[in-house]
Amino acid sequence: MIFQGWRGRSRALVGALLAGLALFWCVVRFVGLAKSPHGFFGDETLGAVHVICLSQRGPGAGKPWPLFAGGGAGGFYSPPYLYSALAWTHLFGHSIPSFRAMAAFFNVMTIAGLALIAHRLGGRLLALTTAVAAALSPWSFQFSRIAWDPPLAPAFIVWGTYLLLRAPRPFASLLAGLAFALAMYAYPPARVQAPLWLWILLLVLWQRGKLTRGSLFAALGSMTLASIPLVVLTRNGTLTTRISELSIIGSKWTEQQRGTTPEPLFVLRTFLDNLHAHLRPSYLFFSGDGNLRHSTQGVGELGPVDALALGLLVVAGAHSMASRLFPRSVSAPSAPVDAADLRLGCLAVVGAVLGTLPAAFTWDGVPHALRSIGTWPFVVFMSGLVLARAWERSAWVGPILLLVGVVYSALFLPFYFFRAYQNAAPMWFHRDLQEAVEATPHRSAREALQPFVAAPGYSRAELEFYLMEYDHLECVEAERVSRAMWPGDP
Repeated sequence: MIFQGWRGRSRALVGALLAGLALFWCVVRFVGLAKSPHGFFGDETLGAVHVICLSQRGPGAGKPWPLFAGGGAGGFYSPPYLYSALAWTHLFGHSIPSFRAMAAFFNVMTIAGLALIAHRLGGRLLALTTAVAAALSPWSFQFSRIAWDPPLAPAFIVWGTYLLLRAPRPFASLLAGLAFALAMYAYPPARVQAPLWLWILLLVLWQRGKLTRGSLFAALGSMTLASIPLVVLTRNGTLTTRISELSIIGSKWTEQQRGTTPEPLFVLRTFLDNLHAHLRPSYLFFSGDGNLRHSTQGVGELGPVDALALGLLVVAGAHSMASRLFPRSVSAPSAPVDAADLRLGCLAVVGAVLGTLPAAFTWDGVPHALRSIGTWPFVVFMSGLVLARAWERSAWVGPILLLVGVVYSALFLPFYFFRAYQNAAPMWFHRDLQEAVEATPHRSAREALQPFVAAPGYSRAELEFYLMEYDHLECVEAERVSRAMWPGDP
């Protein structure tokens, strides 16, 4: 009894320390946002300019509030990003840390949503291990510190999933449908993942008798109605320029690359190759995405916590197989896999695959961690599930998880804040613009940025942002000055 009580107190202490570690990582997401990553890339800058100008002058004389705003390379800034940022910056200002903190907020909300899902499906221990896996995930952390639309998509998918699990409440299902629609608006890859995942989730809940007809229609109806403008703009080609350029289906790139291979066979072969690229050990565990905006390349997209979970799963599988093949040589056969856990694991795998499909259907930058951003919530849920069940059966799993988390924190965080981006090439985050403005505070941003005017790889919108943020010009004046500085820009 004494030892049982000690084990219980020890487990509670380890659990509390793990919860504190996860909370610490959530807080760290809001630290040093102006310096790590160092700079403010063009995609971040143009979005900030749109938001600042909307806040100052509204939609414009006689013009409605925009649904989308034009981005670089044929892309768009989405309504969930624009109007969330409009409210966010009204409270916290228009600085670089403020814009990036909104991405951190949505990322933390995704972690909280995953913990609530895990708690509803498996109790406190599963919620704890899932939160730890999500908070310490390199994939999750990387995209919590860059001011753009993509981090909003997984947040809406996760919260839509949680709301559906609250069925048979029709109002919760209605909100779930809206959340999935917002995910589709927020980032184009979610237009593949979100509806497919919603249909699968509805089917599973319906088959298990956990969804009423009213809840089913509420979820589908709200998503359909909210998505009508998105469907119209997609069908008329307004939103598809960049998608068409990057797709492996019927694109100019496909015509150039397939040679004499029939297009269906070439597309299938390329898709399978791309899918395989997202499973490479180098990408998952060692260096991650080759783009510094998508990964520090000091660690893979999956971190040590995910690696620990995978190792435990492999050991458990080997032990189970050995107990069946050599029952007399294995003294303590492993407990059979719970059917509910198996279903959860399979659903998580399906969700992860759906998150990777959009990236696999493109040819640029494969493997691509950003276009597969919808994958990480499902991966960390799988890690949390394995860790929770392993900890239930073996008391040492909790302390090992804590040790892995602490060691990883001590190694990765100093690397991230002091090495990964401080001397990175300017092309990744255009840190040279920020450095030029901050190095000479006695000079105006207009003077400091003169050497970058019309430079390859830079845009007029970047000048406009710094003119507003550092010279405190209003949007209209900053636009006028930047146009005068930038020759040939209409």
